[in-house]
Amino acid sequence: MDEILTDRAARRREVRRKFIDDAIEYYEDQIGFSISNESQWNLMSAMYYSGTLFTTIGYGDIACVTVAGRILTVIYSCIGIPLMLITLNDLGKFLYNNINGCVKNIEDFGTYL
Repeated sequence: MDEILTDRAARRREVRRKFIDDAIEYYEDQIGFSISNESQWNLMSAMYYSGTLFTTIGYGDIACVTVAGRILTVIYSCIGIPLMLITLNDLGKFLYNNINGCVKNIEDFGTYL
């Protein structure tokens, strides 16, 4: 790898890219495994991507390639993250009320014993 980076002939971006692609292809041939760079977008990966966006996890293993996709991702995040916070707030209130109701019922039941 140092050879590639220090070689004067590899200073241009396209030449470096070809060297790296050739090195990856050689490596894949040696281990007998090929990594596909093809798009794997389907319903499940889209749901996974949107879930990691609006929960702010953002693993980064799936990302948009096009500029339009990146712009729509920012817009979706600006809308989705606040909606997720509102949903989590409502879920917290729901759980708090139900758990307190259960505790109150258990305490009331204990007074009858």
